[in-house]
Amino acid sequence: MVRAAAWCWCGAVLLAAAPALAHPDVDAGRALYKRGNFKQALVKLKDAERSPSLTEEDLLEVRWLKAASHQAAGQGKLAEAEFDALLDLRPLYEPDRLQAPPDLRAVFQQRAVAWQTKSGIQVGDVRPAGAQLEVPVGGPPALAAQVALFVRAPGDPAFTPVTATLEAGLARAALVDATRWEAAERGGALDVIVEVRNTRGIPVTRRGDVATPLRVPITAAQRDAALAVLVPKQQAAPPPVAVAPAPVTAAVDTPEESSPSPARTVLLATGGALLVGGALGGVVALVLLASAAASWGAFGYAHQQLGSVGGDRLANRAVLENVWRVTLVAGAALFPAALLVLVLGAAAGAGGVGALVARTFM
Repeated sequence: MVRAAAWCWCGAVLLAAAPALAHPDVDAGRALYKRGNFKQALVKLKDAERSPSLTEEDLLEVRWLKAASHQAAGQGKLAEAEFDALLDLRPLYEPDRLQAPPDLRAVFQQRAVAWQTKSGIQVGDVRPAGAQLEVPVGGPPALAAQVALFVRAPGDPAFTPVTATLEAGLARAALVDATRWEAAERGGALDVIVEVRNTRGIPVTRRGDVATPLRVPITAAQRDAALAVLVPKQQAAPPPVAVAPAPVTAAVDTPEESSPSPARTVLLATGGALLVGGALGGVVALVLLASAAASWGAFGYAHQQLGSVGGDRLANRAVLENVWRVTLVAGAALFPAALLVLVLGAAAGAGGVGALVARTFM
């Protein structure tokens, strides 16, 4: 009874800290386990396993809760089987030390060691080779499908992931930072963590960790071999080849050299045309402005007459109304047209001046 009470208390701590999952059967199984109803919890957890909407993270918790329920009920073999199933999903799964009971963690750790032994994965020693790090890796191809290396040189604040290739049981990772090789030689070694992953990219085994990484000694000769690849020496330039000087011929002026270049002729013609166009634009703009002023004057006169006392009885009212309309439209149109022509004329004149200035520098 004391043992069961301890399991319930540890389970309550574990499950009170864990967020509720969306799957109802997992939630129900967790709640039953928390209350110490291990048999009913196992029933709900088995129902959850059969659900097609169960996620992989849900399944991990189901495996852990089933193992904990079997262990609390004194069914050690069944608990080990659930731990093995959990490890098939996540071989490097680590329970929370503050939330999992110590004896349950001990059982799980035994199964984790047994799983690693059964997997047949071997990770050899890391060795430098030129500007690469090599490490032998063996095991079933489905489990040992990818290799990742994490490297830290003396003085680095954190580990840096390095891409590795795996061919014929040998993983190679290029360390292309020359300063890292130099720092490793000064410090005597590189810190390395080797992680083997399966075909899904899930880590299955690891050599070294942040607290106790692998120490790979780096000598001056190994540093120099890496730098020779990363910073190759400049090849000596070939000796100059003597070339006989070309015969000197007297320069002869030709009629073509004294004639102006086609570009200068084009610029002269273009500049002149643009200047003439600009002058004409100015004249047209003045005419349009005068016409606009006359239109506005006529409009003002017609407007004054029509608005005067007795204007509605004027004999020429119909003529004044037509004048009012026409001069209103003409004045409104001629003024912006004059401004537009004035701007275009100014632009043409500026272009002509620019063409003539450019010609002087050719």
